[in-house]
Amino acid sequence: MSSTPATERPFIPFKTFAGAAPGVVDVDPQVGLESTVVALGGSGPVPLPDQRGTAFGFVSSGAVMVETRDGLDYIVGAGEWFVEPAARSIIARTAHGANIKVAGYAVFRHEYKGLRARGGPVEHAGRLRYIDGCTDTLLFCPVVVGDACINLLHFPAGINQTQHTHPSARIGMVYKGRGYCIDGHGDRTELEPGLVFNIPAGCVHSFFTEDESMDVIAYHPDSDWGPGHGDGITHPMLSRTWVDDAPIDNQVDKHKPIDIIDGFTGVY
Repeated sequence: MSSTPATERPFIPFKTFAGAAPGVVDVDPQVGLESTVVALGGSGPVPLPDQRGTAFGFVSSGAVMVETRDGLDYIVGAGEWFVEPAARSIIARTAHGANIKVAGYAVFRHEYKGLRARGGPVEHAGRLRYIDGCTDTLLFCPVVVGDACINLLHFPAGINQTQHTHPSARIGMVYKGRGYCIDGHGDRTELEPGLVFNIPAGCVHSFFTEDESMDVIAYHPDSDWGPGHGDGITHPMLSRTWVDDAPIDNQVDKHKPIDIIDGFTGVY
């Protein structure tokens, strides 16, 4: 974790645009994993940094083809998200004659084997109560406690958010609407569709909207919630496996798994 005081870590925006070069952001220093933020768009394929990692992505307009190393290529359209552990490249796709700009972003997490998934389009508001009248939806859940996740954040019009921090970075993209962010220095950053931003760990910030709502897709590199191997509450299969009218204890040697996938040590 950085020793820089929270108020001295600025809100760092960086815009997606055609031909944008990948930017490297150390979004998870706690476990020593580096991630690369990649802008989606342009006319050619966006090569991914290497073969040992997972892409967490979102498409805000147009569509992209996700090419995979195992040949299971697929299309991701506007408002849809994806998690791909075998991505080779991402190619913008625009229908012939259509004047639709392809925009989106992907966070490529090095040395991590995620669970292939995709979904969407995202809904017009979140399903969970958040803060100051905002809502959110956990689009991609942590597969195991501590894993990364993807969230939709919905800010209705007229939001004046409480200034706050996060213990790890947030890499986000404005999907719809407009607003602005004010950081711990009082600096204001205008937010509009297609803008990708990084909120460093510990950065003081708050979001505001005026006459229109705003939707943001946010990648979180970690979590303090999710299923645990021996947790009889968060592990749905385990919590509903009972012996003598009580959940079974799977931490004894008898129940040690023979085959198990660990995202941080998984074989590619």
